[in-house]
Amino acid sequence: MGQALIDLQARPTGTGTWFFHLTVIAVAILLSCFNAFAAGHLSIAEGVFAICHVFVLVPILASLWVLADKGDFHYIFFKLTDNGGGWPYTGLSACVGQLTSMFIMLGSDAMVYISEEVEEAEFIVPSSMVWSYLANLPMTFALLVTYIYNVGDLREVVRSPHPLVHVFETMLDSRNATIAFSVIVMGLLIMIAVSTMVATSRHLFSFGRDRALLFAPFISHVHPSLKVPLNAILLTLFTTSIISLCTMGTVSTLHTILGLSTSCFMASYSVSIGCLIRKRWIGEELPTCRWSLGRAGLWVNVLGWMYAVWALFWSFWPTRYAIQPSNANWAIVFFGWTVVAASALFLGAARRERMGRRGTMGRRGKSI
Repeated sequence: MGQALIDLQARPTGTGTWFFHLTVIAVAILLSCFNAFAAGHLSIAEGVFAICHVFVLVPILASLWVLADKGDFHYIFFKLTDNGGGWPYTGLSACVGQLTSMFIMLGSDAMVYISEEVEEAEFIVPSSMVWSYLANLPMTFALLVTYIYNVGDLREVVRSPHPLVHVFETMLDSRNATIAFSVIVMGLLIMIAVSTMVATSRHLFSFGRDRALLFAPFISHVHPSLKVPLNAILLTLFTTSIISLCTMGTVSTLHTILGLSTSCFMASYSVSIGCLIRKRWIGEELPTCRWSLGRAGLWVNVLGWMYAVWALFWSFWPTRYAIQPSNANWAIVFFGWTVVAASALFLGAARRERMGRRGTMGRRGKSI
């Protein structure tokens, strides 16, 4: 989005992809500094972020419906294309192309790993996860329908290096107005990036605290004066920078990273949900909880397990039918290495450690 604003202000500079990736690293450094030095204000910031997302969504949707050119209903919903992937069937192309959408849905369970920082977490955490998802679902669907109806000429949008900005420019027919809308969206993206960096570093810290990673004492170290997991924050920054540099060479690298992240998440989800389904099916007693889905719990678990397996299967597929080393999805190779390395770590050392934490889940919960 920053590069798009530069291109709107002046002619494209032709700096190449290196400028974009270095900008990503610079933004990651700034967000890490905020995460480290402003940790006490994160709760207030998250509340402001949520309010901004809700109040900014309405004017953007209204502007698209009023000012943009409307698409044809039949063309939008029945004229399907694989966008150059070369797949023999459109349905197969749609299944292969869902990787980015699946990746966006990952990590909704990250709140669980900061439960010790939440009062009455046994009730607040699961209910917040469900209600936040249900609250975001209609707004996301409304945004999706609005965008596909008002995107304009799809071929021009796909050819544009900045599709969203191209839609704004076509709709508003004014460079200054396009810049204003783009700045607003960039602000929202920065807010999302802050939340993502915070959640990722806290997630990494929790795994180190539970001795589920190598160098766990280093990762779980809390800075004595800042009172934040500084090592986890720095490691998150380092990983982000490495990924940004790796994707500089080819787009397939990014696709492989997305596939690896999706497959690892979905594999862990399918195993954990599968174990829970087995316990429910055979009637084994589960720990007492303050918040439950009731009788719908088993069926929700079954649907969740089915989707996890479905997503795991498609996360290994390449984007194009004619596979070459330059466009292949190497996620399955790295996934295999990850499984082997994790198994070796567990069999070699981790199984002799006490994995996880044991504590009391509030006044009305049981020790688990």
